[in-house]
Amino acid sequence: METSERPESVVARPGKRERTHAQLVDAALRVIARKDAAALSILELAHEAEVSHGTVYNYFRTREEIVDAVALRLADDFSEQQSQMFAGLEEGAARLTLAVRHFVLRAAEDRAWGLVFLRVSAAAARLGHTVTLKTLGNLRRGLKAGTFRYESEAAALDLVFGTTLAGMRTVLDGRAGRGHDRDIAYTVLRGLGATRSEAERLVARPFPDLDAAGGTAVGSNAGARRSPPPRSR
Repeated sequence: METSERPESVVARPGKRERTHAQLVDAALRVIARKDAAALSILELAHEAEVSHGTVYNYFRTREEIVDAVALRLADDFSEQQSQMFAGLEEGAARLTLAVRHFVLRAAEDRAWGLVFLRVSAAAARLGHTVTLKTLGNLRRGLKAGTFRYESEAAALDLVFGTTLAGMRTVLDGRAGRGHDRDIAYTVLRGLGATRSEAERLVARPFPDLDAAGGTAVGSNAGARRSPPPRSR
């Protein structure tokens, strides 16, 4: 008796519901790039996604559910990027340096993404929880290795998040000079207790092209700026 086996290479395609959900999240990303997440409306999302408001209600009942879905997309994107960027990189301080530089550089190169990240991180706990877990791991590695010297883990997290988000805001406001990603990373490292020489070594360390990690595309800036070599301090 012959049996029919499904080839292992066949991958199931997303169904209509999954495609529509992704379409709505994409539309929400574009809307939040233009205005604060708290101002997002079901009607505006329907218009942006070119669907009826009834279709939106089939997936999301409230603005908070929409923002949470966007946060989940950004959190998944963040986790995937970190996995790609940190491949083969074990040093916690180096991983943290790369992450900080990546966030600031990406805000410079994709203004829409930067605005969405800042707005959603302030409105959705899911995104903050994901970023916190990843950052904690790198802080603890750096502390164990003796590169970082801090007493309060909560304060260390606040230092990393506050400085990095402020650096992104400075970039988005057009107030940042060249190499702002390295300056922000250096400031964070020194605040965490790294010596001057350690911080200089880490910000000067060559990393693979930070664009290689990819990520959720929301918009793009023409003539995106790259970070110049580190200046002597």
